[in-house]
Amino acid sequence: MSQYPDRPAGGAPPEAPPQPERPSRAVSRAAGGRHGVRVELPPFLACLAGGVVVGVLWRLLWSLATGPGDTERAVTGDGILAGLGVLAGIVTAALFLVRSGPAPARRFGVVLVGTVAGSGLAWAVGVLLGTPSLGAVGAAFLWPLATAGVTFAATGIAVFMSPTGPGLIGSGGSPVIGAEGPVPGDPGAGPPGQEQQVGGRQFHVEAPPPGADQDRREA
Repeated sequence: MSQYPDRPAGGAPPEAPPQPERPSRAVSRAAGGRHGVRVELPPFLACLAGGVVVGVLWRLLWSLATGPGDTERAVTGDGILAGLGVLAGIVTAALFLVRSGPAPARRFGVVLVGTVAGSGLAWAVGVLLGTPSLGAVGAAFLWPLATAGVTFAATGIAVFMSPTGPGLIGSGGSPVIGAEGPVPGDPGAGPPGQEQQVGGRQFHVEAPPPGADQDRREA
């Protein structure tokens, strides 16, 4: 009797079923890049839309704050756009801290690029609507500076206010504390005989045998 039950009499052993082909590293990288574009495109487009809104508000507020014979119309326009840029930066940083996404560093870079583009778009929209050209070009680009400043300040406050150590801003906006944790046996590590999580690993804390300290002192 043949040792291969499924082999036909006098025939070759059955062929193994074909294995599914694994995607190459290049294909996986391309798929990851497309996913990153889909995830980060909405924040970038939101910054562009915000730039249009800032430009329209700039024109409306300038027309309300200046009169026909006002000799400081250009200076007033610069100040209004600068104030709108700072306000937009605070709002953008708050939204980023709440919705920083799966890759906060990448999202932050996209947001900064988007705010720079949004600032230029706001400037262009305001000028097209009739606002006089800026006397100080830097007033148009306070939006990205305010976004970066508020984000760094909020991150620093979260780091120093955390009772367990330094951390970073996570996808939900809350600080992600570093891997430092209680060492098994420390007062804050919990009672012996229970599993403790330290640095992402599980440890089982065992209590010392009875009389161990007494034997050590006698020795």
